[in-house]
Amino acid sequence: MKKHVKPIVYFTTVFFALSLILFLLIGSPYPILGSAIVAFLVFELRFLFFFVKEKKKDEILS
Repeated sequence: MKKHVKPIVYFTTVFFALSLILFLLIGSPYPILGSAIVAFLVFELRFLFFFVKEKKKDEILS
């Protein structure tokens, strides 16, 4: 499980940094909060896709 979590955390960190830069460029009043919300949503979606993929893999093996 650990080997699958690291790429998700790295992806989320990169996405946070990119969205922070974007929010700073457009002049958002709360760029860190907006980036944190976007990064959290991306993090949750990545885990959802991961668990769906694992569930399909387990169904195939069963």
